[in-house]
Amino acid sequence: MKHLVFVYGTLLSNGSRPAAEVFGATVLEKGWVIGRLYDLGWYPGYKPEANIDAAVAPKVFGELIEIDSLDRLDAYEGYPALYDRQKVWVHTPTDLHEAWIYIYNHEVGADMRIPSGSWSERELA
Repeated sequence: MKHLVFVYGTLLSNGSRPAAEVFGATVLEKGWVIGRLYDLGWYPGYKPEANIDAAVAPKVFGELIEIDSLDRLDAYEGYPALYDRQKVWVHTPTDLHEAWIYIYNHEVGADMRIPSGSWSERELA
């Protein structure tokens, strides 16, 4: 069974551990989700925003991938202790997709927020 997953940090194509190389995932296309991205040091954390109009909502940018199994990915993400896994709507240039995303399970400070919503831009800064 194939699973759609939205990745936004180290698993990006230009991340430190690309999902295609590490997990044999297929990168489908770039996209974004509603929420906020936080700098946790070596990796980011995503927190959703509920009931916000997509036109004005904060966005987190990443990639939609397809993967055969979630088992190794769950272990990598520290699910369920470090991250929870939930379904979200991913906006892409071609469509709207329902996919899994890993949500950081712990508190974050406002000073940890990545305003651009892009881990890649944060890494270049």
